[in-house]
Amino acid sequence: MELDNLKSEYQNTDSNDSKSANELSKMRCSGSHPVLKGIKKQLIFESVLWTLILIVFYDFFDGHLRVFYWNVLLILSIVLVLLHNVLGFIVVKTPINDTSIKKSLKKYLSKIKRYSIASIVSRVLAVTIFMGFLTSNVVWNTHKHWVSLVIFITMIITQVYFLNKVWNKRIKKIENQMEILG
Repeated sequence: MELDNLKSEYQNTDSNDSKSANELSKMRCSGSHPVLKGIKKQLIFESVLWTLILIVFYDFFDGHLRVFYWNVLLILSIVLVLLHNVLGFIVVKTPINDTSIKKSLKKYLSKIKRYSIASIVSRVLAVTIFMGFLTSNVVWNTHKHWVSLVIFITMIITQVYFLNKVWNKRIKKIENQMEILG
């Protein structure tokens, strides 16, 4: 039954939007689906950015003037984000081959949803530690405390909102593909 739906869907696709068998095979082997490309670009960009911060944080952000544990926490959080990004590459590159395309997409969707939650949590954790590192030497008074707290909460909410929006868009594309398959 699924094969009939797939054939019917294939025959009803617009010829300008369809891919040749060679292109589909290349996409399957290289993981170059547009959604996967977007995830890879994000992971590469973030990995480069966090690696640069890891390289320069001690000199640029006066790591020698901070309490030792803030340096350790910052290094651990950046390493966590980098490991998370490596895991993301593995998730993106590893297709799930089940008995049908629909089952494979369903498992892949579940995997992507779990990964998106881990992605958002790791980034929020890393940014929280980074902000803690940057503000660890500030002499606090009530006004600075409240202004910093408002700025920090606004940054976290904004970050969660945009990361969630990006992941929901990707998940929706995969869900749409599943709906097309029936």
